[in-house]
Amino acid sequence: ARSRDEVKKEIAARQKAFAARITAQLKPLGFRKKALHWTYARPDGWHVDFGAKKSQYTDAFYFNLLLTEPDRHPWYMGVIDERPLGNLLDWQTMPGEDFDDLLRAVVQRRILPLMSDPIDQLTNAKGG
Repeated sequence: ARSRDEVKKEIAARQKAFAARITAQLKPLGFRKKALHWTYARPDGWHVDFGAKKSQYTDAFYFNLLLTEPDRHPWYMGVIDERPLGNLLDWQTMPGEDFDDLLRAVVQRRILPLMSDPIDQLTNAKGG
């Protein structure tokens, strides 16, 4: 039987590999990683933040996509509509290629517009 420390190390290694899958797609777009958050600084001073937060009850993750302005509260931009990444995602049971495809769809449909669309168009759409 494996020790508790061995199990913890294995889970940590899997989480690191999981985060690397996200970094592989976001870093080429100009995102910077810190812990489980990836941030893109728009030329106009706004930031696009993509974060993974582990559930306190399971090994699943919640994902948040935020559009933030320095010194202001962020507008929550819910991630994906067609298969909500905003809900718990059990990354350990999902094949890596399926997660890559899901994230690629999020990048195309949700993240790229936040990176490039005029800010007034984005904030007006959220009622800002």
